[in-house]
Amino acid sequence: MGAGGVWWVWLSTRRVPWVRSLALGTLALVVLANAYGDLFGGYWGDVWRTVNPLFIGSSSVAAVALWRSGSAAGRVGAAVSAALGALVFANGYFMDNGVIWEMLDPARMLAALAWAAGAGQANVARPPAET
Repeated sequence: MGAGGVWWVWLSTRRVPWVRSLALGTLALVVLANAYGDLFGGYWGDVWRTVNPLFIGSSSVAAVALWRSGSAAGRVGAAVSAALGALVFANGYFMDNGVIWEMLDPARMLAALAWAAGAGQANVARPPAET
C-alpha cells in the first residue's frame, strides 16, 4: 500500500509539483525525528513500519523519473535510488541489522531531500525529451 500510495500521489500531483516536494521533505523530517529524537515516544516502531514502505515507494518513483531523464547522471541517480530502496527493503523485512540502519538513516534523509529538490522538474507520465 505504501508504494502504491506514493505512485498515486506522484501521478496525481502533476499540476502541483510542490506537493511532491512537501511530502518528500516531510518524509525526511520524520526519519530525522524518529531516528534521532523522541518525538514519537513509544510509537517509534509503528513509525518505521509506516516510513519504510513510503521510502521504498519513493525510491521506485525516483528511479523511474531519473531513468526517464535520459542523461548519464540521471541513470546513475536511478541506480542509486533503486539500490537504496532495495537495501531498505532487505534490511527492513529480512535482516534488521542495526549497523546498516545507522548508515541508512542519514542516507534516507539525504536521498529524500535530494528527491524533493528535483520533484518539481520531473514527471514520469510525460515522455522523455528527445536528445
